[in-house]
Amino acid sequence: MATDQLKSLSGVSNGAKAPVAPQQPLAKIKSVEYFRVKPRWLFVKVTDTEGCYGWGEGTLEGHTKAVEGALDEIIERVIGLEAEYVMSSRSVSSVRPGWGLE
Repeated sequence: MATDQLKSLSGVSNGAKAPVAPQQPLAKIKSVEYFRVKPRWLFVKVTDTEGCYGWGEGTLEGHTKAVEGALDEIIERVIGLEAEYVMSSRSVSSVRPGWGLE
């Protein structure tokens, strides 16, 4: 590949910035569901308005019902927020340092 082509791929050509596509609105969180799986797991499914979804685990050894209560509070706060913002910034909830999830 020619040097000029490589420069254009990186967004710079002859010192000028390449045109930037307009910012598209991000998908918003549509639903958050959780599923208790015996003996001790709690899985969480987050779905956005575009139908994309992701899975996570919300297990706190032996305290599944407590985690469900916390999720019920958090769910009210995240519905309607941009999914990427919530997931990348931990803007709604956070984990205390020392739990290995900093």
